[in-house]
Amino acid sequence: MARTRSIDYDQKRESIKINSIRLFSNKGYHATSMSQVAAAAAVSKGLLYHYYVNKEELLFDILNCHLIKLLSDVQAAVDVNLTIEQQLGKLIIALLDNYDDKDREHLIQLHELSHLPIAKQKQLRNLERQIVIPVHNVIKKLLEGSPNKDIFAKPGTMTLFGIINWCFLWLRPDGKLSKQQYAEFVTKLFINGIKSF
Repeated sequence: MARTRSIDYDQKRESIKINSIRLFSNKGYHATSMSQVAAAAAVSKGLLYHYYVNKEELLFDILNCHLIKLLSDVQAAVDVNLTIEQQLGKLIIALLDNYDDKDREHLIQLHELSHLPIAKQKQLRNLERQIVIPVHNVIKKLLEGSPNKDIFAKPGTMTLFGIINWCFLWLRPDGKLSKQQYAEFVTKLFINGIKSF
């Protein structure tokens, strides 16, 4: 007979996930055992397997939830009624907002995704591609009329993601530059730069 879910099932599963994110980002996926996850989440190892059948499922759930939320935020930021410059600014803010307090998930995405089976990697890579599409569409519009549109659209898109993805290493909430100011800076810098091509 299947075990029934407890009232606090979702809360405990989230606690396991949060503690796993901390462990995976600090120690690495392979160096973290399920026993360590159980201890950090204050559950028995037996109970842990009630929530996640193995460490692979746990890693996949962390990354899948992270990317689904990011995709939802990026898609919600798309507004064709705005100017192309405003559209880019809104997308940049959506990405920066989503990265708030997600440094650990971002590091796990960068360093641990490749440890999953190919089929699960493909699912997550597909989500990553969907996140890129709205930004790529805006970059293509910014390059409209340029003879180099087909050459620079993709590199331009990936360069923008590179700029945004790594700002969590140095952009601080209590710093001289607010997130909004940084978004405006990147938007202007990128638009002025890419239009020269």
